[in-house]
Amino acid sequence: MEALNKIKRLKLALEATTAMNMLEPFEYYAMYTVILLLFFLALYGCYWFLPSHLRHLAYVVGLSSTDL
Repeated sequence: MEALNKIKRLKLALEATTAMNMLEPFEYYAMYTVILLLFFLALYGCYWFLPSHLRHLAYVVGLSSTDL
């Protein structure tokens, strides 16, 4: 009887481990999703933030908007 209970516990542990292994790819999907979101956020930041600084630099250097 003791051996049967031990086998049942091992079987349950194996099933739990298998379920965790099935979830593992989704952790990577979440990680890649966050990386992509940060990448697109950086692109948007370059689109929004950089032109104003470039215009300011052009003003400091003495270029007019027609020279750009």
